[in-house]
Amino acid sequence: PAYHWRSVLRECPEVDYILRGEGEGTALALAECIAEGRECWGVPGLAWTSRIGPTTSGLSQAPFWSKARQVEAAVLKKLEQRGARLNRV
Repeated sequence: PAYHWRSVLRECPEVDYILRGEGEGTALALAECIAEGRECWGVPGLAWTSRIGPTTSGLSQAPFWSKARQVEAAVLKKLEQRGARLNRV
């Protein structure tokens, strides 16, 4: 979906965001924005649907970040807050 982000966002209303480019840093920044309730429009490498249609903040230039567990925890916490039932193994 990263390459065809415009069409995915247009055709799949259930998709909120698409990570483009180096996704590790983008995922962490997105998770932090969501966890803190901040707007995500300035996150490099992120695509989303705005009032004017599919939008992107450009490609991420961030290097690989080794914070996968922090990202996972933030995303899982937000999903659970929204009522998602998660089966943790």
